[in-house]
Parts: sequence; C-alpha cells; structure tokens
Amino acid sequence: MSCSCHLSTAQKKTTILGTILKKIEDNVTPKEKENNSYPEKKPIKINTSIIQTENDEVIKIPILFHFVHKDINLLNEQAKKTYTKKFYKLITLLNEGFNEVNPNNIDHPYNLKIGKANIQFYIPTKEFDENCKLINPISFHNTSQEFFVEKRKDPILKNNGYVNSEHYLNVWICDLREAHNTLKIKVGYATKNRIYPTYDGVVFSLVLFNEMEKTQKYWSSHEIGHYLGLEHIWGTDDELGNIICSLDDGISDTPRQNGPTLDKNGNKFIELDEVKKICLDIRDGNYQNFMDYSAYVEGMFTKDQVKHMRDYIKKNRSGLLIKNNCNGSVVSTIPTIINTNNSETSGSICIANPNYYNRKVVLTHKFTSQKFELFVNPQSKGSENKYCLYELPLGIYRIEVYTTFTNSRVESFETPITSRETKRLKLDQNGYN
Repeated sequence: MSCSCHLSTAQKKTTILGTILKKIEDNVTPKEKENNSYPEKKPIKINTSIIQTENDEVIKIPILFHFVHKDINLLNEQAKKTYTKKFYKLITLLNEGFNEVNPNNIDHPYNLKIGKANIQFYIPTKEFDENCKLINPISFHNTSQEFFVEKRKDPILKNNGYVNSEHYLNVWICDLREAHNTLKIKVGYATKNRIYPTYDGVVFSLVLFNEMEKTQKYWSSHEIGHYLGLEHIWGTDDELGNIICSLDDGISDTPRQNGPTLDKNGNKFIELDEVKKICLDIRDGNYQNFMDYSAYVEGMFTKDQVKHMRDYIKKNRSGLLIKNNCNGSVVSTIPTIINTNNSETSGSICIANPNYYNRKVVLTHKFTSQKFELFVNPQSKGSENKYCLYELPLGIYRIEVYTTFTNSRVESFETPITSRETKRLKLDQNGYN
C-alpha cells in the first residue's frame, strides 16, 4: 500500500475529470494540436542475442492501462492522446527507476547497494490474447461509480479492460480514495499474487497523473515493487510508523528500519529529522528506497531486492514472459529462450538426487496445455540417481507435485524450459523448489 494524501477542497475539484479538461488542453502544444501527434506506438524489439548470465538477462513485462472514470465521456480525442502520452511517460520513468539510478543521488552506504533490475516495462501494441484478438493496450471506460477504494476483489473497477493477468500486468487508473476516510486520496495499491486472477494487477490514483507528476517514478516503482513480491522496507506492515523491530522485509541487504519515512512537514522534502533510523541504532535507514514512503527522493532498489523480484517473477509470474503470436506457436520475452539459428526446439527436465520418493510430477505447458508426467520412485530411478523427461517443447511449465499414495498435491510452481540444456530441480521435504 502507498501513502495517502489529504484531499483539499481544491483537489476535490480538480480530481473531477470534467473540471480538468481545460488544464489538459493547456498542456498540449500548438504543434501537437495541429498534427494530433503523440508517441508513436512501437512494440519493443526482443533482443535475439543469447545472454550468457542470468543477471544480464533482460526481463520484459507488458503493461496495459485501463482508465476508469464517471466522466470519461467528457474526454475528447486530444485529451485521450494527452493521457496516452502520460502513460508512455510512466513507462519511461519505471524503466529509469528499475535500471538507471544515479548513485550520486543516494546517500552512503546505500549507494554501494544499488541494484540494476534489468527489468524493462513496455506497452504492447501488436500482441494477442488467448482468443487471438488484438489487445488494446490503453483503454478508456465510463463508470457510474463516484470513486473507488482499495479492494482485493472489485469487479466494478477491474472488469474494465481486463486482459489475462497471467500474461499481462493490468494497471487501472481511477479516482481512488482511502476506505476509512474518502476525503483522502490513496495513491495506489497492488496485488502480490494471483489468488484471484481476474483482479490481479495495480491500481493508481488519477491524481498521480495530474497533480503528483514529480513523485510518479517513486510511487509507481513502489506499487510495482509490491506486485513483484517486495514488502515495505520496515517490515510486513505498520503504516502508523510504530517501532516494531521484530518485523522485517525478508531482504538481507536492507536495514531493519523502525518505520516509514514521511514528509510530515508537508514541504515536499525529506528533512533530517524526518529520516527513520535503523532499529536500536543511531544510523539512518535506507529512506531513499522505493519501498519506503519518502516519495520526494531519487529512489532505489538494493541488489537483494532486485534478486528477490527477479526470482519472484520466474517462480510466481513467469507467464508474463511468454506471449501467444496466434500462429500455433509462442513468443518468449526471455532472451535465453530465443535461439538465432532456430535449431533448438526442445529441452529436458530432471529431478536430481531427490530426498523423498513416491512422488508424481505433472508438467503442463502454459500455452499448448500439453501434459507430461514423471514418477519419482526407486523402481523408476534413472542413471546417476536422477529422473528425467526429454524432448519437451520449450516454454513455461506449470509444475505440480503429488504424493503417489494419496494423490495429494504437495507443491505447485512455474518454471521456464529455455534450451536443450537440462533443467534440474531438487526435491526437499516440502516438494520441489
């Protein structure tokens, strides 16, 4: 969750879409009005060179924007193009925040811990859904609802524009308020898993695009950090800033901070007396971290936060990396899946040195739905104490592990098979990891 801001009388007026149209028109240059110009929609080209190391592997995540408002019909075509430019600008800011942090703007010693995520966000313009229908990456939707509050399941909001969240990050923009006080703006919120797939994604306040543009990079990186599995830097949750130093974010190179850093003075600047300290220490916390609440700073992720997000994508959101091109095959945005000579079309998977036997492993190809089974028991043991399946089509697989005695599922996760090189999994007492 993000910091909330008090909604003044002036803000209440400007968040009503009909009253900000003039402001939008004023921001459009005469040349743009004449030419109706806005950023050309070009899909990002996939780098077909094979990347050798996992840390250099560029992960590309497609973002779809769904603008939902009760006055959306008041937007003319020029205003829609203006918002389209804002969404493209947000993509640029996200890519800067995840990949191009200037260490000169980060305090020591945290400037030595800056991680480059190698995660690129893009707006897909020539991609298809599971029904081979061309996806509309930026859509505008009218609603009868005055405003919205944070809800994990909100069909009134999230049915608008939704595209399969397994393969796309859906972002909704609306008039978003705090549930306990609807006079306060809520900047945004994100879901961290796909328990409810049709509601999975990120929601941003319209105010973030109209009145808070200076903090767009920070808050958008913050919420998408949540979407990719990160907690607040001070721990699982304590938005009041209470010192609960038993809580932690589970990241080894972030300090155990004693609460969120807030601009309490309201001067749009983090002063020294506002910086939170490390628990039981006089040193400053990592207040410039995107997973704090400081907002008016450069922003950064640490190296271990980056590793956590990349691991989280590959384990929990790997479907984002595979696309359907509607000609009977799939397209991957993982560079190592792409082979320039097109000679590799299959790979292998092995269970090496399992600690527990009597397991059935079911592999399901995420796009073709092909199923493969592997039984792990002493009678089926292969050479070198491993169990393998060969000649598997490349792609993302759903791995489900069952006990052979009760047929109970003990583990479920996703993994890519990206080349002819064998993918190795290990079995522990909880299943596979």
